[in-house]
Amino acid sequence: MLVREHTDRLDVLINNAGTPGGGVNPADATAKDLHAVYDTNVYGAGPSPER
Repeated sequence: MLVREHTDRLDVLINNAGTPGGGVNPADATAKDLHAVYDTNVYGAGPSPER
């Protein structure tokens, strides 16, 4: 359903991207695990920039 079918404007748009970390206990997370969560939560669903 399109917004414009119901109203002539959009007041709020929320883009929500996140990951819980794949079920890894934070105490057992590797740097690679933490980077994957950080990249998704900070940079969004798209590819993250090269480090």
